[in-house]
Amino acid sequence: MALISWLIPFSTCTPFGTINGPLHQHAEHEMITRLAFRCLDGQKSDGICFEPTSLDNLAGSSGFNGAVGSPDSLTPLPESAVAHCDDADFLNIPDYPQSRVAATERLQACVNHLRIRFGQGIRGAGRMVDSDNKLISEEVDLINFGQCGFNHRETTDDMIDRAKCVALEGLGRALHGTEDFYSHSNWADQADPNRPISVTNPPGLNLRTLASFLDLRATNNISSQVPPDLTTGCFNEAELLPNGGTGSFGCRNRVIHENLNKDHGIITLDGTITADPVGVPREAVPGNFDRAVLSAISDARERWKNFRDEMTRQHGAEKASLLICALVRDNPAKDCRNRKISIVVDSSGSNMWTDPSNLRIQAAKDLNARLTTAAQAGPGVIPDKVAVIDFDDSARVLYPMGDPEGATGTFDAIDSSGGTDIGAGISLGIDEIMKDQPGLFAKRSGIIVLTDGEDFSPANQIFQLARAKIQGIRVNYGFLSPPAFPVARKRSLVKRDPNPDVVAAILSTGGTFGVIESAKAQKNFIHLVIARGATEIDAPVGSTILASGVTVTENVTPEKHSHDFTYSASAGEHMNFTLTIVSGSEGLNAVLRNVRENVDIKTMSATAGSPSTIAFDALASTELELIVSTSGNATSEVIFSVGMDTDMPEKIETTTSSSVMPSTTSLTFTTTSSVFNATSTAISPTANITTSSLFNTTLPSAFSSTALSTNGSGVYPHSSSKAAYPTSHVAYT
Repeated sequence: MALISWLIPFSTCTPFGTINGPLHQHAEHEMITRLAFRCLDGQKSDGICFEPTSLDNLAGSSGFNGAVGSPDSLTPLPESAVAHCDDADFLNIPDYPQSRVAATERLQACVNHLRIRFGQGIRGAGRMVDSDNKLISEEVDLINFGQCGFNHRETTDDMIDRAKCVALEGLGRALHGTEDFYSHSNWADQADPNRPISVTNPPGLNLRTLASFLDLRATNNISSQVPPDLTTGCFNEAELLPNGGTGSFGCRNRVIHENLNKDHGIITLDGTITADPVGVPREAVPGNFDRAVLSAISDARERWKNFRDEMTRQHGAEKASLLICALVRDNPAKDCRNRKISIVVDSSGSNMWTDPSNLRIQAAKDLNARLTTAAQAGPGVIPDKVAVIDFDDSARVLYPMGDPEGATGTFDAIDSSGGTDIGAGISLGIDEIMKDQPGLFAKRSGIIVLTDGEDFSPANQIFQLARAKIQGIRVNYGFLSPPAFPVARKRSLVKRDPNPDVVAAILSTGGTFGVIESAKAQKNFIHLVIARGATEIDAPVGSTILASGVTVTENVTPEKHSHDFTYSASAGEHMNFTLTIVSGSEGLNAVLRNVRENVDIKTMSATAGSPSTIAFDALASTELELIVSTSGNATSEVIFSVGMDTDMPEKIETTTSSSVMPSTTSLTFTTTSSVFNATSTAISPTANITTSSLFNTTLPSAFSSTALSTNGSGVYPHSSSKAAYPTSHVAYT
């Protein structure tokens, strides 16, 4: 026992390292997490990257494990194998000590544990704001109150410590396990071609995709997603004793961690990855360490995206945007409000027919009511400011940039008379934002346009949108579509396609263009803007929430190959999803997924001039995700729209679904099958990795491998899965 006790401190050093230590650890977990999430030097967070102090607490730093390293903490003891995805070992040979079913059950236990940690962080984050959605300074301050203490909280505990620390710890513990999976398994690696396949040299799956069962939002049994030859390593502390490479005690004659891990190497912030294969035979195979690291980096980014999406589902769009900002920013009280918003409303005469109840004005009031006033901000928090502008033949400022509380009564001055000069309204909106401290509100300012008209001068509108882009002002644009059958006296009110050049200019600011199908749906557009982000600090351009009656426009580019849309479906709800290409010659594919069950439901494809629609009936409440992607390697921008119709158009925002994430350790599954039927499009490895490419990851086309034989090409097809890393990112060092 004395010997085993002495070995315990070192047992946690054999996964990707948390520290720099004597057993070839090089703080691999910290460096993977930093490469996944760090803001470039001097850059403020864009809502995805973490600013320095927040990243130190998530990734760790010299002498400090951080949230990601907390499962390896020695206070009191490291977490067990379920936190590292160990002991899910299997080799398809006669009399192997563990069956495929038992190995999958071990992996299920790991995934269950990580799901719980993931949910723990999401729930704990909610305490960062009060009941009025105001940040609580002592819950988010890591500078004045010091670094977090990540001390092995129980899986059911989300109350001890500051709320930001709880959120980071839940996320970090989940990331630790997903990062370890790629190091501890044969998912992305290759066997030594110079040795026979055996327990000391198990086959490598050589997959270039992320493991779909690591989507921690899901609640499903993962057995159908596990490849039949997947293995992790059996591990115990006695592994550090001489054992002939075939394991000791319970790991004897099994695939052991020592023979499978790819844990040791030097990773630097410039993207250089260098294996340290001393005592780690799997790393001696060229490229194996690189593939483990790159897969872990890409997976970490995908889990953080999932975390943000789940925050929106659990806490609601408005609250979640503030929570996410508080997680990534070092000074949330200063940086997570303090916005300048110009609300630009159409007052042209056509609104008498398209919006006779002035619901666009009510929508503008609703948006203003969601801004933080000086009275609401409280001590230490900088409030928002708003300007109100209306336009017809010309534009006028109804309320100059100031406290949102003072703007409330000015909306009633908006009438319905005259022509339509949207560019003039945007111009005044920019002027109001810029007139006080110009340049200081880049990325924290936005313009929301509500209109039913076509601009007299598209060229001026495009020019004003270019001005907004240069100044870091996000423009979101809601277009109230004319009725399908206009009254005779207003035959000019016909349904028309948006100007694609104007739409492209809007998207270039980081905003979106929404076609609002009815006056009543304008409130749904405001909800969409809040969820997607009125400004860059509210939310990055990531997933877009779908709302009934609003057709939202997004894009894919050579740099951004896909865009995700989310929707919370209710039991008994019928939905139609329509994909239309607005501009661009390349086709698009879309897959509708059930997030909780982690399965693809339906797919569709659209080409220029040929929209596509899929229908879905929800038998139970669940979370849906529609992933739109290019058919191949995109060579130019494709602008497209997605519309969603439902037979429950009046449904209010749902902050949690009845299909909730796991919150306790009571999850159990019966593994009845080990048939693997859900993986993904893969990609090929090549050369070196750079910091710039890590932050602008492109996703190349499929590759062919002879490692597996599931569909004749060696590629496991699964349209919704994510490629792990670009083709130029494996350096055989």
